[in-house]
Amino acid sequence: MAITPMIFIVPGSFAMSLSSDSRGVSKTISLDGKIEDKVGGLHEIVRTPEGRDLSSIPWEIVIHQGESRAAIAQENDCLGFASYHEPLEAKYDIPACAECFTAWLYLPRDRHDEVTTTITRGHKIRRITLAIEGIEYGFAPRGSEKIWDVENTPEVKVAEFSITFGSLSDEGDVESDDEYSIAASPVTQEAITSLENRVMGAFDGLRKSLNWIVWTAILIAAIALLK
Repeated sequence: MAITPMIFIVPGSFAMSLSSDSRGVSKTISLDGKIEDKVGGLHEIVRTPEGRDLSSIPWEIVIHQGESRAAIAQENDCLGFASYHEPLEAKYDIPACAECFTAWLYLPRDRHDEVTTTITRGHKIRRITLAIEGIEYGFAPRGSEKIWDVENTPEVKVAEFSITFGSLSDEGDVESDDEYSIAASPVTQEAITSLENRVMGAFDGLRKSLNWIVWTAILIAAIALLK
């Protein structure tokens, strides 16, 4: 089974916001960041098939709790999408836009609440790890090189992701000995089918047990009448 390539993002600034629509209130966490320079002592590289280095391009990540975004993600058996955006020059009333990557992700309500609670308790986001379908590993050791054909596949699926935290010291530095992660993966159709099969199997077993109880009761009643 192939291992989905992972990209490691070191976040910079972040913000939390609330919005509402016909479906109710939606919580959003927005972050900017960049690809982590080193992971496990190896330099992380993301490049195009032609060799252009994409590692220094900034990232913008939005983590949603809204139901509308969740529906789109679940229909595609993923947790969201990551996209490459080429630079745009200012034109008419549209401002110039620098080259960047964006990712929007969906977390279930309990996981999203866990993230926001962890942040408000003083823990700093150390790293966001994205498992991305549609990119490939290069030839560098231990998967430290990833190849993304941004020209032909600018948008790809985020299959899984995790948020790693570290607590802050009195000086504002991240403590390395208090690290833990909150991970999420999509609820796929296969998982739903498997759950349905288990429920139906349990129901069938219950039905057989009830039939046995009923027939046993009838037999006991018949013996009592014969006496």
